[in-house]
Amino acid sequence: KGKGKSKGKDSGKHGGGSIAGNAYDAKDCAGYVQGKEHVYLKMLREAFGNGTWRQVYAELRSSNASSPSFFLYTAGLVLEHDAEAASRICTNCLEINIQDVQMLRSVGYFLIKAGRASLGLAALDRVRELSPVEPQSFLDGALARAIGLFGDQFCEQTLREAVNLVAVVVTHAWADRFSEVEWPALVLLHMLEEVGQRHGLQDVWPESVSPEMRSHEFGAGLVVWLSWDTDKTDIDLHVLEPSGNEVYYSNKHSVIGGHLSKDFTQGYGPEVYLLKEPPAGTYRVRAKYYASHQESSLTGATSAVIWALRGGERPELKFDTIRLDRNKEMMDVMSIAVEGETSVLEFTDTDGDIVRLAREGTSVNEYVNGKLEIRGLQRFYIDAKARSYADETGSGSFHQEEDLSRLRRLVYQLFAAARHDAAA
Repeated sequence: KGKGKSKGKDSGKHGGGSIAGNAYDAKDCAGYVQGKEHVYLKMLREAFGNGTWRQVYAELRSSNASSPSFFLYTAGLVLEHDAEAASRICTNCLEINIQDVQMLRSVGYFLIKAGRASLGLAALDRVRELSPVEPQSFLDGALARAIGLFGDQFCEQTLREAVNLVAVVVTHAWADRFSEVEWPALVLLHMLEEVGQRHGLQDVWPESVSPEMRSHEFGAGLVVWLSWDTDKTDIDLHVLEPSGNEVYYSNKHSVIGGHLSKDFTQGYGPEVYLLKEPPAGTYRVRAKYYASHQESSLTGATSAVIWALRGGERPELKFDTIRLDRNKEMMDVMSIAVEGETSVLEFTDTDGDIVRLAREGTSVNEYVNGKLEIRGLQRFYIDAKARSYADETGSGSFHQEEDLSRLRRLVYQLFAAARHDAAA
């Protein structure tokens, strides 16, 4: 996979990535990295069953008060039952007053997940103050602001703040390990511009970013964005498309147009899956913790962060974060349902025949000039370069006016929907 990329030196006029705060017990924190959390999480789970979790938590807290890892793991468990209590537990990390970038990122991500987006944004903005030499600090701030922009809380000032943060990522010279971070940043910048245009703003594109980087044909029906909170770490993004095809670092392109960005093996990512026109179905997002070269001594684990953005007329943003504490562990993170359904497609070939593929029940059937030719079609292959098609009984050619990209997406969707119905 090409691991072991050399590390570059941080560039920029600002200094280091963290500021030392109160002392903490390194020996105590090492225990959490080794799995100490399993002991007290088991106790808390049992306490939830008999209604004594608050008492058990208070007892555990007295002996773990200096460990952010304890509060983060406990908050994750409590979130399943009480979001308000989970948020309060998580913010205990801030009271320890350790100005550590990775810990603050973990807190910010968790608060967003718990529905406390404004508090999460404040934590991530503090990260940017502490670590302005890392592009992730700016991208996190932009994405956190996008939560309201992609929902029903549009604010022009917030939009322009997000755009300016992304512009820094595009125009700044970063350390070598962040090479090509500009590509996902440009994707986000285009999506933010689309949001502004839907609200009547035509001057959203920042002056600091060259107009040559602006694509007037940009479209992003689905963007899956994976990043993480621990530097010098490699987490791989896997997206399972409705057909079952899996897009990841060894299979970066799919027949329906799915594209995966650079495989970041150091830094914080992001790894981004982009699909311009997503066929209907369920897209399953997975994260694989491949390797880390930096111990998460304060928080006990690396947090993987997923932002799923839907473009178009009704933009949406979904967010989730999970904690990965075992190398090479594959975890399901999120499912994204794309609505809409194609049950039939039709085209005319060079012989003048009208070919129609129809999903009927759990099968795809082929009709030619209104007559059923193949029941239970098993495959329909389109060769875009030769502008030809083939099924199990023969082949033919497309007229020049046929949009083969569109037909390929529709064929994919037909067969994916039929397989889904058959499995159900």
